[in-house]
Amino acid sequence: MYAAFSELAGGGDCGAYIAAHWDPDGEYQAVEETGTIRGHDALVQWTSRWMEAWEHFSDEIEEVIDVGGPVVAAITVKGRGRESGMDISQRLFHVIEMRDGKVPRLWEFLDRDEALDAARRREQAMSRRNADVVQAAYEAVNSGDLDGAIVDIAPDCEYVASGAVPGAGGLFLGPEGSSGSSAGSGRSSIVPTRRSTS
Repeated sequence: MYAAFSELAGGGDCGAYIAAHWDPDGEYQAVEETGTIRGHDALVQWTSRWMEAWEHFSDEIEEVIDVGGPVVAAITVKGRGRESGMDISQRLFHVIEMRDGKVPRLWEFLDRDEALDAARRREQAMSRRNADVVQAAYEAVNSGDLDGAIVDIAPDCEYVASGAVPGAGGLFLGPEGSSGSSAGSGRSSIVPTRRSTS
């Protein structure tokens, strides 16, 4: 992602870069902006404007920290201003969420501790929402609402039924497999893998 971003300074395709690396509803909070840059069109416009300001430019990754949810990337931005001719070096910290191989949210900070704190708070919030999803699924099963029980199951989830009910044990794949196993499976040793609701 960062290597591809740096290559844009040489005349790369900003639209192709955004489509390859960002979620369609991606959000970027840059330190120099007062608002959030949201969606592919806005991200392409911002990136194009950013690249026009540089004669040459690169992002150098110094450190990547996994806090259990988002990751924190410490980077150094280096470049030469197109109009000023000045060489610039700035250290930044990115809090990055990933979903299906793309970025739905990226926050930018000047301070490492602030970035780490934001990432940990985000991870805690995501964990609480995931717990709510699991609780809602069990409540739906208990009330007989199988459609409600599988609404948040990812297409590639794996459901492992314990076999406490004769003939109901085994591995079930996807929402359809999980739904088909629910009618008589009783207990399961592993709950279905679910998408984050963030």
